[in-house]
Amino acid sequence: MTEHSPFDTNTTNVFLMYEVPPQVMYEDETDRETCVWCPTVGPLVDLGFGDFHACEPCRAARLTFLYTYILWASHTEDCTRPLCECDLGRCLAATHLQAALAMGRDVSCRRCCASHRPEAFRPVQWVSAMNYRTHLAYEHVGPCQPRRSI
Repeated sequence: MTEHSPFDTNTTNVFLMYEVPPQVMYEDETDRETCVWCPTVGPLVDLGFGDFHACEPCRAARLTFLYTYILWASHTEDCTRPLCECDLGRCLAATHLQAALAMGRDVSCRRCCASHRPEAFRPVQWVSAMNYRTHLAYEHVGPCQPRRSI
């Protein structure tokens, strides 16, 4: 029996698309002794593509973030309940939001920029017109609340 690598082709592509900082991807030379996401110097894990390496806490946090996002997004696309108001949808959302917040990720609505009511978010993906990169994001389910003026 062969052991399945956590960095199979699909995971590698997802990491490359969403998590490797663009400035690192285009550098001629990468520092093999420093994590691509933090200043940690060794021991590092090979990310399975190019000369990209990461410390285990960064790798694990990003794998958890991506994995929970993909599970949640897949479920919201297939869910038969209106607005994905089911126990599994709420559980997947909570698990992902916990992983995002643990990484210090901004969890805010792409439309209104508000971070309140994350339990009312749904996962969305959008492509930037500036760099043609796909971004993982969140939007409120239903209308956003109006912004308060000062």
